[in-house]
Amino acid sequence: MQNKFEIEIYTPESVILQDKADMVIIPGQNGELGILPKHTPLLTFLKKGRLKIKNNTQTLYFSIDSGFAEILPNKVVILTEKAEKIKN
Repeated sequence: MQNKFEIEIYTPESVILQDKADMVIIPGQNGELGILPKHTPLLTFLKKGRLKIKNNTQTLYFSIDSGFAEILPNKVVILTEKAEKIKN
């Protein structure tokens, strides 16, 4: 079984997603960040853009506003003003 980590997306109004992931690509303030399991802890600003979540063969895309990401070895938490699931 492949290593996975938790991914959570929150807006002020609701919990958008709580799931497991193999990889997440987030729109960081200085460019895209690829996050894999056991990533070094990091707190970063997010800019408006597309968030990509890979889990097994499924890939989810979200359009997000600016915000923050907390990255831990076993969890990624996205805090944003707005997040909306989009098609590829």
